[in-house]
Amino acid sequence: MSDEFLLELTADFVEQVTFALDECEEAFLCLETSTNPSHELTLIFRLAHSIKGGSAVLGLDDLSHFAHGVEDLLSILRTYPDAVKPEIVSVLLESVDKFKERITHIRDHQLHEVWDTAEVSEKVSELTKGLEARFGIASSSASKPSPALKESTDGAPVASISEIQKNEAVNSGPPKKDHQEEKSAIQKVKEVAARSKPAATSTVKVDTNRIDAVLDLVGELVVIKSQLVQEANEQPELK
Repeated sequence: MSDEFLLELTADFVEQVTFALDECEEAFLCLETSTNPSHELTLIFRLAHSIKGGSAVLGLDDLSHFAHGVEDLLSILRTYPDAVKPEIVSVLLESVDKFKERITHIRDHQLHEVWDTAEVSEKVSELTKGLEARFGIASSSASKPSPALKESTDGAPVASISEIQKNEAVNSGPPKKDHQEEKSAIQKVKEVAARSKPAATSTVKVDTNRIDAVLDLVGELVVIKSQLVQEANEQPELK
């Protein structure tokens, strides 16, 4: 991927996320008072999902990982909108502030600036775990892979976060592949992207839905890769 193309891609990403953040302002204002916050939660979920995928493609792992955690929390809330409480809204607002802070760093070419999300990430994680326990949802961050549907203690099926996202037809990431296949797939996307700009004076019209689909797929691959590396580090026998 050429430097010029990467700069253009980054600028487009910043512009789209900034626009989406502005669009979500009203959603956040209505989230706590709405009798049916499903619409607001969908807008905010799409924001986190887009940030996760786009930042992964650009190699902004810190932003992608943070957005992934927020997305997991929102996945549960979209299925159980009645679970929205003031403390949850407060943490979501803190998360958006962190998104804005990092986007400002990217826009101003200050990626070296310290971006501390530890406290907010911990709050997001605790809320997610609490909701998983409350609704009997299998944790998506478990150290060992689990099937999309598990059996509860009474024999009833319990959906995992990944199954919730699939049922909502929002998160269409591919199944896990080995490390080499992920690396190869990402490299192929980069090569295609680099070849898609034949000349400075040329323009290519591409359906935005296709671009979104590619960003989502690559984003999911990068996130899965990071999860596999983390699991391997936590289990010495896998090294």
